[in-house]
Amino acid sequence: MLDVSTICTYILGWVLFTWLTVFSYDILSFTRPSSRRSADTLRFHVLDPSVEAVQFASCPGPLIETMVLALQQSRSLENDAHAINQRLNAFDPSDWAASIKRMHSNDDFESRAHVGTAYKLGVTIFTTRLSRVNVDDSQMTGLASRIISCLSHITPEIALFKATCWPTFVAGAESYDLGERAWVTQRLHAYLFHFMYANARSAITLLHGIWQAADRHRTFGTIGTEFNWIDEVEKMGADWLFV
Repeated sequence: MLDVSTICTYILGWVLFTWLTVFSYDILSFTRPSSRRSADTLRFHVLDPSVEAVQFASCPGPLIETMVLALQQSRSLENDAHAINQRLNAFDPSDWAASIKRMHSNDDFESRAHVGTAYKLGVTIFTTRLSRVNVDDSQMTGLASRIISCLSHITPEIALFKATCWPTFVAGAESYDLGERAWVTQRLHAYLFHFMYANARSAITLLHGIWQAADRHRTFGTIGTEFNWIDEVEKMGADWLFV
């Protein structure tokens, strides 16, 4: 069985790992200030936007850049939520899908727009949880439900299904609904069946740990405190590594 550190490395490294042909960057070790490992510097830029049209990961470049900014802020103890929100609000999934369509002949505008929306919602969740701001759990679970709604349009026979593992995981991490959790688990199993990627198996394992902790917190947690699955990952003793 994979240890927790390895699992988190797989799960939280998906987005950048699948963009190896699109970006150049140094290794980024992202850790909380209390971590034993120091963070390295990051150089990160889009090499050629046209590659985005044929890269199966399909995570929009501007959203990856937003994630990197949020990670850098957290690492330096800064919290410029306005800058993050400006970037997120500026990203329009339909405009992004249309720009891809102009560069590539694939007839996948609607599917790509759904994927772009799912990633935007997922990055919104990720950056919000990363900032540790107080937020109503219902707001986050609502975003998770919207991710599931978007991804339900991307079935395994659609090529962009391969692009949906990361937002599926984020939606699952925020969900308390048993039906949604079952949907996430079933989708990750389908992902594993079709592509045999260890990431999907690792995601299922990590999600079960997150769900158990979330349910314990809801039943026995201190009133007025909120559950943050990112904190739970850290309690497991894991560092986050993007490579």
